[in-house]
Amino acid sequence: MCNALDNQFELEKQLHEQYAINNNANVGSFVSFVVALLALFGFFGYSFVYSSNEFSVNGKLIKDGIMTLDVFFLFSIIVIGMLFFLSLISLQLGYSNRSNQIIIDRIRDRYFEKNKKIIFGNGYSPIGKTWCNFVQDYFNMFYWLFLAGQVLVIFFAIFKSIQNICIPKAEWSWCWGIFVIFIFLIQLTAIFFSICFRSRYFVKYCSAFEDKIAKKMIEESCCLTKSKFCNKL
Repeated sequence: MCNALDNQFELEKQLHEQYAINNNANVGSFVSFVVALLALFGFFGYSFVYSSNEFSVNGKLIKDGIMTLDVFFLFSIIVIGMLFFLSLISLQLGYSNRSNQIIIDRIRDRYFEKNKKIIFGNGYSPIGKTWCNFVQDYFNMFYWLFLAGQVLVIFFAIFKSIQNICIPKAEWSWCWGIFVIFIFLIQLTAIFFSICFRSRYFVKYCSAFEDKIAKKMIEESCCLTKSKFCNKL
């Protein structure tokens, strides 16, 4: 009996230490994400304010300290690419934490059959999450912020394009038209892959449970209904 209590105490100690380590790492990630978000939007805001509504003429990209419209579009690609990269990092970190939570939850089921709810509570259960919230904690919040940032970049790019079209006698050639369409395709592709990667991680999350539970979780998630990722289970 004493050995059982000693083993349970040692396990509780290890879980507590691991929780503290993970929490400290999460705090560092939170600060890094906030700094990256502020830096990217500061950079994009500067390029939006200090860029004209006209494309470059004769290869002159800057005139009187004001960037041309094509430079702004190139900057928008850089920003949306960084936001896409950060969304993948937040997905990976959030899913990794959720995977660890699933493993710890199984350990709790094995060693804390009677006192599991008393010690850990119902809020720490990793089961039953949907496509929208299976990523853990504030990593999920940052994912949606990064995705919203990508949408915001496209919105301002469209706004700049409309301003250029409305300029009387603006030089809108077929070459610039192809350039703008190409830029928009890249931006939309980044958003598309952000959603696709989230769907793939959700399938991996569901596959950690029994087949019947996993299929039910996917069917109940409106964002993955009739999705090609469901066939992987």
